[in-house]
Amino acid sequence: MRLVASYFPRRTGCGPGPRRSHGLLLAVLLGLASRVAESAPLSPVSLPNPGFEQAGAGRVDGFSQTDFAAAGESLGALPDGWSAYQWGPQGSRFRVAAEKGVAHSGAAALRLQNLDSAAKGGVYAHPRLEAGTYQLSVWARTEAGKTARLAMYLASAYSPPLRVTETWTRLVFENALDKPVERAEINVQNASGEASVIWVDDVELQGVSARHYEMVPDSRSERPRTLLFSPMNATYLRDTAKSWADRGFRGFLFDGVMASCISDVWATDGDPKTRDEDDALCREIKACNDECRRYGIDANFVKVAFYEELPDWFDDGAWTQLAGNLRQGARFARLSGCAGVAIDTEYIAQQYDPGWAGYQKAPRPLPELKAKARERWRTVIAGMLQEYPAMVLLTLPEGMIHYGPLYSEVFAGMLQACADADAPNGLHVMTEGTYQMTSPAALAKYPARVSTLVEEEFPGPLAEYWRRRCTVAMGAWPLGYYRPITDAAGKFVGWAGKQETFGDTVIGSYADKSEWYTPAVFKEQMAALNTFCPRYNWIYGHGCVFWQWTEAELMKYQATAQRSVGNATLPTVPNLAAYTDSIAKPMLVKQTEAE
Repeated sequence: MRLVASYFPRRTGCGPGPRRSHGLLLAVLLGLASRVAESAPLSPVSLPNPGFEQAGAGRVDGFSQTDFAAAGESLGALPDGWSAYQWGPQGSRFRVAAEKGVAHSGAAALRLQNLDSAAKGGVYAHPRLEAGTYQLSVWARTEAGKTARLAMYLASAYSPPLRVTETWTRLVFENALDKPVERAEINVQNASGEASVIWVDDVELQGVSARHYEMVPDSRSERPRTLLFSPMNATYLRDTAKSWADRGFRGFLFDGVMASCISDVWATDGDPKTRDEDDALCREIKACNDECRRYGIDANFVKVAFYEELPDWFDDGAWTQLAGNLRQGARFARLSGCAGVAIDTEYIAQQYDPGWAGYQKAPRPLPELKAKARERWRTVIAGMLQEYPAMVLLTLPEGMIHYGPLYSEVFAGMLQACADADAPNGLHVMTEGTYQMTSPAALAKYPARVSTLVEEEFPGPLAEYWRRRCTVAMGAWPLGYYRPITDAAGKFVGWAGKQETFGDTVIGSYADKSEWYTPAVFKEQMAALNTFCPRYNWIYGHGCVFWQWTEAELMKYQATAQRSVGNATLPTVPNLAAYTDSIAKPMLVKQTEAE
């Protein structure tokens, strides 16, 4: 199950901080007009103690597993008005305090010190914010001769980990809010992925000039393909391909073909001895792809996920097996007529942090872990490209923003293999942080956040290949609603749907196919995705939210080799056509006034 919270901060404990508020990002409905406009420029937001001059009354979260012992005589108390926290794995060690004698201005600055490579020490505050676009800025530096990474969180989105040098530099992050937020989290954290120190000073939060967008019909002959990631049964898609094309979809991520990296794709049909064109599932998928192409659906993918932990980076035998599995997945994609393979890297987020408990069984220096992670995925993807040179490689989500430093090495290995082969169809990052980001102003900037981070992290030939062949594909999540239910003690007990429909009954996260936001809001979001994604954009369907089967159809498609059916017999939203119209009749957003 894909959780909304999966692309938001990985929290330790249950304390304050940026949690998933499903209503937070829903856009303000501006009547039936086609103009999308943000509010007028806002006044600067008053933040507590922005220069960290006053200290001694700051808070320490009791669940933070903190070490606040003095690191030197100049280290003072916690800054007033801010709470300390660390966003790495539980137990990671850090120090946060106001320190005199190192300020950008005034007498003190905030010292963010990670005492181990897994920690992400920082501070947060909760101002009230109106709807609008905001700019969060800080001045930062690290130790002489070193570099570090600082992450900022502004109400609903993270910045990329921004590069910090030994020289005081102003770092800026911008985000747009579609509605007022009573307690909007602002945080800064040391996201270096190693033991390091960052000094932060002169935090400023202010509204920025309004941007106005107008939605206009998209008359381009070539536009990005809209993909659907949902438990789509391929035989059902074959039987209904024209109707899906009429609704604007140009590709699907096939679930239930190759579940994970440990799967034998040729065994999914129940007969591991049949392979290649003799395999029943391969024939099913090929028949589907052949029919889809008749109607312009030419971007179907085999989706594989990291559902199980990856092997020890130094286990040659296990990695040889994994590489062989994925090479066969690529072969299956080629023989069945799929455009390529989509790799979902989400479910093992703990393994991207060097402080993960699994690494303590046979500790290795961090540089060795990084080098081996990159080498393994360079080898894996190279084998897949040898099997399928024209393969399109999709990865999701944008882990270089949300996960620990080993994710960057996994991604670097994938990108390196593509660059080595000059793979013509590239690597494309599917974002989840945009699922319910509906403001065109925010969506306009998101691809550049990812691209800038990739190009800064991997300069030279990899950055050149990225610019030439690769793109960012932003995702949306309009349908398939759920909310958590807790007991009197605050303990999670299960998922419910809409309060007005299901009350607080625990029904599971797939039982309510209803909307997160209105068709009008989705129209604006979809227009922005169509405008700012050059090759692909995509929609995550939490279950079969775009269709409903009869019981007879359920029996028919359950008998196929794929057997991917999900919650197909449950009713869809009554106004489903209002959502699909925004895909079938694509719009563009055009900025009509200067910033």
